[in-house]
Amino acid sequence: MKQQGRDRQEFTEGEICLPGAAFFGHNLSVRAEAPLGTHSHPHCTEVVLVVRGEQVYEAGNRTYTAAPGTAFVTFPGEPHQNGGRYSSVSEFYWFQVDIRAENFLGLAAPYGELLRHAVASCREHLLPVGPEVLSAAKQCHGALMEGADPIRLAGLFCCMTAGIFLERKSQSGSDSLIRHIQEYIEENIEEELSLSQLAARFSLSESGLQHRFRRETGDSLRSYINQRRIERAKVLLEEGKSVTETAMALNFSSSDYFSTVFRRYTNVPPTRWTAKIFGAK
Repeated sequence: MKQQGRDRQEFTEGEICLPGAAFFGHNLSVRAEAPLGTHSHPHCTEVVLVVRGEQVYEAGNRTYTAAPGTAFVTFPGEPHQNGGRYSSVSEFYWFQVDIRAENFLGLAAPYGELLRHAVASCREHLLPVGPEVLSAAKQCHGALMEGADPIRLAGLFCCMTAGIFLERKSQSGSDSLIRHIQEYIEENIEEELSLSQLAARFSLSESGLQHRFRRETGDSLRSYINQRRIERAKVLLEEGKSVTETAMALNFSSSDYFSTVFRRYTNVPPTRWTAKIFGAK
């Protein structure tokens, strides 16, 4: 195991000892981290599962935001990066599977081939995932840290992978509703987004909306909106807007409150974030 401090662990193919499981890692960022450079993984599909906070990536000339309740997927040999952004305070698991492997993830035919094909045929970069996938990832991490028996590890790795790539073909109407809500928030992030307004727009009670959103994403609705506002704030600050202008544009009650929320999700105040960005250019 490669360990970078207490907050990052990486396990290689030789340590996992499961056909097709090329890598598994866990990262807990307690402060903003340096940008991720362009890289790719020949023959491997990579998946990032965000537990807290969010991760922003660029792939195929598009930008994707992975938040709790979503998986970010890159395809074999596909270059990806995070566009020179400093990453926010977050926690995530990530893993790679080699789609060339026989007896994929230790499964006999035809089951291994079914799962391998589901991974290989995926052409979506963002996939919704349920709490059971994050639970399997957490247990995989624990099993690798503890040196658990290979049969248990194989079962957990299969559950995690199948939960992402097989379940995507049968997403429920509830998942679809949550995606519509997330899209609406993204499109109106500079508008006032109150719980009552969102509940009325999507014909739900306020308590029902909160419960449904948390159940499907693992995160509260208010936390999700704040995360998206902070990502938009980074863009506005990089464009040269002041802290006060940015706070007003995103409907924060005051620049002081905006600074408090910004620091909560990035571990630095907006003035220091701006200094980092412009100092690196």
